[in-house]
Amino acid sequence: ERLARLQNAFPNIKYMFAVGGWENSQYFSSIAASPDKRVRVIASTLKLLDEYRMDGIDIDWEHPVTGGAVEGIPEDKQNYV
Repeated sequence: ERLARLQNAFPNIKYMFAVGGWENSQYFSSIAASPDKRVRVIASTLKLLDEYRMDGIDIDWEHPVTGGAVEGIPEDKQNYV
């Protein structure tokens, strides 16, 4: 409700949400490695974007392969693309 009021008051601003980050990238490796998980994440993301009239998403996967605060795996390189 609050977001909808902001969107109506400021229609020229792009509204996005972010996932991941330095300490919250632990799920990206398993999602990228699994076609089923990718499909589910894409479907839920599109639903969320539509439901809340969002303009985009910032996927902040910190350091695939080498890891950041969360360890990466070698397969991240191929799965990332």
